[in-house]
Amino acid sequence: MTVLIVEDQSAIRQVLAEILADEGYSVICASNGLEAIGYLHRSEQLPFVILLDLAMPVMSGWDFLSELKHEPALESIPVILMTAGANVAQKAFMAGAADYLSKPIDLDTLLEVVERHYPNKGREVA
Repeated sequence: MTVLIVEDQSAIRQVLAEILADEGYSVICASNGLEAIGYLHRSEQLPFVILLDLAMPVMSGWDFLSELKHEPALESIPVILMTAGANVAQKAFMAGAADYLSKPIDLDTLLEVVERHYPNKGREVA
């Protein structure tokens, strides 16, 4: 299952990607919202969750989230917003985010939140 990380800071992107890959997830990275939208339009297999920074050049996280919600094929992908900004949790949920992580990101919390949105969580293979 693939996680799409949309983060403009390469060091943060790399750390998140390595942590998630170590946990067995496939990871795709984009440095801004426009790059991520392009990936989603070209992808044959969509990610099960998107980790989205809010403050980015080219296309902000807010603009990306708005764009995503206008596309029926993409709007069902859960988006986890990531930001160092204060008092944005309520706005994030009102904008359609599935979850929210404060920066600096606690790695245990990151894994818990991603796992919470894993589609087959708790299902046993017969």
